[in-house]
Amino acid sequence: MVNFQCIDARQFLRDASVDDELFDCLIQAMLDYAIDPNILGLNIYPFVDDLNARILLHVNEYIDTLDESVKLDLAAWFGADFEPVGQVIIEQATSPLYFSIPDVILKRGSSNSRVFVEHPELFAGLDKSGLVLVSLVRGNSQIGRVKDHVLHYHQLLRRSFVGNMNSELIEELLAVEASHSGNIARIALDERRIMPEEQWLQSFEKDHVYGPKNIPSEEWLNDPRAHGTVVKGDFEGGSRGVNYNYVIVKCECRGDEESNNFLKHFEIEERVSEVCPRVDGKVLIRYFHAIRNLENGIFTHCDGAVKVFDEVSYANLLENQFGGNFGVGVTKDAIYRKVFRVDGEISSRQWAALALKWFRGNELVREFLEDGKLGYIDGACQGE
Repeated sequence: MVNFQCIDARQFLRDASVDDELFDCLIQAMLDYAIDPNILGLNIYPFVDDLNARILLHVNEYIDTLDESVKLDLAAWFGADFEPVGQVIIEQATSPLYFSIPDVILKRGSSNSRVFVEHPELFAGLDKSGLVLVSLVRGNSQIGRVKDHVLHYHQLLRRSFVGNMNSELIEELLAVEASHSGNIARIALDERRIMPEEQWLQSFEKDHVYGPKNIPSEEWLNDPRAHGTVVKGDFEGGSRGVNYNYVIVKCECRGDEESNNFLKHFEIEERVSEVCPRVDGKVLIRYFHAIRNLENGIFTHCDGAVKVFDEVSYANLLENQFGGNFGVGVTKDAIYRKVFRVDGEISSRQWAALALKWFRGNELVREFLEDGKLGYIDGACQGE
């Protein structure tokens, strides 16, 4: 008798005699080929679908042994309205592992990981943040290539951290590197995933990030007096979406006042709302940092990172900021993982495009970039 009060999808597979080794092979194949649970069984990659079919055979044979009334309850329990219940159970069993954010990918990198065991020269070339030179992986906007392997970019570079790759961001990163001979781009890899190059299939996106239409003026960007912290918010969770409450933009000038040799640092960090989907029980927020040389009016550095919180530490952060302590420095206790950077000569337009595409989906960043009325920031002020 199936106990629907305590059953979960993974336990159901065990009851159906699906051994852990076969299940683990399916999870690894899904990661390697970037097949999320919702598209299992669509015959995109035969190797993955063969593993799925072997598990599905066990599941269906087990379901056939159940009473008809139990089968109906089973479909209702697992929400199998439009797909065969066996496939839905596999999807639900694989989802927690496929979409997880394991500790290993939040660290600099491990020499024992699948990618770096196969290509130790990449591990040797990691910078202190765990980034690899884009030029070493012959990258395009979706994947990297080394010898006869396809390597996937870091999971935190995926749309909403779990979807397809944020290919427009990576395309912009590659374009910035190619725009000047001295520019150097680096990117984080997902060291769990590796697949044969000959089997890779390109995906196509139907939606795009456009803009920004306008960007802050060169005068404002180059003015050392335009500094401080501004908070731009949608505190009612209204027309600009319910996932993001506000973004914090910090501008700080550092340098020698006598020689008038200033570097202006720009930092942007988002705050997500209670209804913004969590990933693996974690709160993930994006951070962007850029440095501008005010002497020649050129950005020389841009990087993007993700800060990872549990619910308690994130609630403490928000409570602290609601008391008036706005700023990006207060998140330094979070787990921090940098995922891309570029150094060299970066135009204002390229800086704005990188920021906008990194914060894909957060329209508050677009509004900051397109505001045109930034003026002089003095201390912390709350936006609309």
